[in-house]
Amino acid sequence: GACRVVPRKLETDFHTTRPTHVTFMRWPVDLTKRPRKVTIPIELTNEDLCPGVKGGGFLYHIIRSWRFKMSSEPIPRALLVDASKLEMGQGVRLSDLDVPDWAEPLPRGKLVDPTVAKVIKSGGG
Repeated sequence: GACRVVPRKLETDFHTTRPTHVTFMRWPVDLTKRPRKVTIPIELTNEDLCPGVKGGGFLYHIIRSWRFKMSSEPIPRALLVDASKLEMGQGVRLSDLDVPDWAEPLPRGKLVDPTVAKVIKSGGG
């Protein structure tokens, strides 16, 4: 019989970024009975509007993805970090992101609520 699947891992060619292989995982009809763990990318937006960067800082993208236990749908394509208001030294934690109620962040070792992006002083001089 047929079953639902979602992409689990996408491998791309280093030079062209074209997909070379996709690994799928089975996806249950009812996630409330059988939650699944998925990795969701964390992306930066409005980097060009970031006051800290305009003031000579560097927007450091510390964590690029995080694992979540999903108990419903839809799965977010990505979690977005809006950098448009970040000043020098300010950061964004995982708990600051707009995560759906049905997506439970999973700890990564001792990391529970890490900083995912931060404006730091640029090196040099």
